[in-house]
Amino acid sequence: MHTKYRDLHEPIPPERWGYTAGGPNAQPSTVTVDDSELHQQVLDIIQNVLSTADPRSDVRRRLLRHLAENPGHPEQALLDHLRERNRRGGPPQPAGGRGSRLDPHR
Repeated sequence: MHTKYRDLHEPIPPERWGYTAGGPNAQPSTVTVDDSELHQQVLDIIQNVLSTADPRSDVRRRLLRHLAENPGHPEQALLDHLRERNRRGGPPQPAGGRGSRLDPHR
């Protein structure tokens, strides 16, 4: 598990990129690291969630768990976090059918 935030900014060597079946000649299963603008946006989202969420919140703990499970792959960690959120059904919907505005990270 990464213990320092700066570890998220370190470049990922190609041999550590995740690939679909077929090895390195197959398509990467994660967002490619040379897409630096998207990479920076992912890091900004992760930093925002970690800095605004209550330190004891389940959202923060789940995101940290996904980061630990995907060292060096913050894009995959965020994708897994969002997929898990969708599998859980997302945030509870109030009677009016619109999403709750209390915590945007739930």
